[in-house]
Amino acid sequence: VVVHATSFAGRTARAVASFLFDRTAPEDLPVRVRWSGVSSRLSMAARSQSCVAAHVDTIELSWARSVETEFKSHTYSWTVINAMEPRTPLKMAWQLTGQVSSVRFAAAELFATADVVAISARSCNEAALCSSPVWHVAYRFADGPSDGDVAIVPSSAVASAEYTGHNAISARWGGFRVGRVAARKIAADLSSGPDDNKTLLSLDYEACIGTTPLSCQVTDFVSMGTNTSWAANDLPLVCGSTYHVAVRATNCAGAQRIVSSGGVKLCCEPPSGGVLHLEDADGMPRRHVGIATNATGLQARWAGFVEECSGVREYRVSLTHQADGSALWSSTILPASSAGVAVPFASLEGALIDGSKYEVVVHATSHAG
Repeated sequence: VVVHATSFAGRTARAVASFLFDRTAPEDLPVRVRWSGVSSRLSMAARSQSCVAAHVDTIELSWARSVETEFKSHTYSWTVINAMEPRTPLKMAWQLTGQVSSVRFAAAELFATADVVAISARSCNEAALCSSPVWHVAYRFADGPSDGDVAIVPSSAVASAEYTGHNAISARWGGFRVGRVAARKIAADLSSGPDDNKTLLSLDYEACIGTTPLSCQVTDFVSMGTNTSWAANDLPLVCGSTYHVAVRATNCAGAQRIVSSGGVKLCCEPPSGGVLHLEDADGMPRRHVGIATNATGLQARWAGFVEECSGVREYRVSLTHQADGSALWSSTILPASSAGVAVPFASLEGALIDGSKYEVVVHATSHAG
């Protein structure tokens, strides 16, 4: 805009003032919420949330400074409302002018009247153009995770979770609670959908293996994400040692709880010391079996099997051809208290070859497989 001044003598002078026509509001700013050394990057394009532990004293909100070249002076506005009743503002707001980049406040002040609050941030320039408000919902947790159970899962070869039969351990866990928070569902007009509380209600897990409960002598903690099971292989386990799996659960406020499984013992040696005898129905030893055995019967009897690490779990008896090892018969699984079984000689006689040698074998299996 130019003003021209002319004298009666025809002399002229002028004065000039300029302005910039701007219809573009400041860009939404990346914002950080930080407390006690923990930070989380918030997207200004979407709603977000934070979980604040009860022990946190001070919270800081920070943002990148404006990069506009024409309008240097900005006003930053922050408003805090009750997230459960968004149309009821709390008595807390800030208005900062200039190239500031952060504001700090006491957590007790932020959560003075509500345990779930929503924070709105806006930036306005000299042309009175403002960015869109950004809502961030903050939850105050009264405590950390609680409860929880961890169990070591036996492999298919191992009959009891008290033992492991190889250098691998599998575990599963559950029953952890995330911690107490005043509200689990924010008001509808601050919610972006049914998954808003997914992070709030979930836990991140880490797991490790040690020789004592709650310890990690064998492996360090390994991140499991939200998974509730783990299969660890190729472990440097030592025969005869007992191992535990510890699980550390962390909620979104950073509070943690560690729970350990019971112990499992690595048993490496099979049962030993067993002796097997073949007897007829009268208890007489038999080394030669003929047609007469149909009437007298054939009994396999054993004793002396020992497995000091986990104990004997079961027996199985089989009849095989000595020359080629082919199996002619196998018993069902017999309990550890068994000491004998009848061989069904009558039903097998047609399959036996005159003059051939056969073996009756008793297989003893430990609890460790």
